[in-house]
Amino acid sequence: MSTVNGIHRIAYELDVHHNTIRKLMRKYPDFPATLVAGSYQFEVQVVKAWIAQHHQAAYNRELQEGEAFTKSEFARQVTVSGQLVSRWMERGLPYKKLSNGIVLIEKATAREWLLKQESPRLKAHATKLQHGGGSIGKAEKQGDQENATHNNV
Repeated sequence: MSTVNGIHRIAYELDVHHNTIRKLMRKYPDFPATLVAGSYQFEVQVVKAWIAQHHQAAYNRELQEGEAFTKSEFARQVTVSGQLVSRWMERGLPYKKLSNGIVLIEKATAREWLLKQESPRLKAHATKLQHGGGSIGKAEKQGDQENATHNNV
């Protein structure tokens, strides 16, 4: 296994900022680092496996019961493009970005943000979050299937 010395070096190996490593070390006492003579040592593969395991668990917790969406899932839920969601994020739509790059948007905070906007169109998107995950899409699909059935008769 490859062992590296120092927070900056493991950050370079993982292609993240060194402050990300520091935050992970502070937040999680089980972060795989060993202090040797005043410097941290890391086994690269062990750290990668630890991050993958922790991020999958965090991702699963956030997504359970429709509490949060990935950016693309959120775009589908409110029927807009991913580019528009990115613009909303730039304008202040609250989101979390995991160190593996996945963006999570919490349903409740997104709905609150949309309702605070002046545009009636944005407020209308908030109502799509009110009905729960996926229920609007299923109803629309059922309507489309009924229309297709009537057209085929």
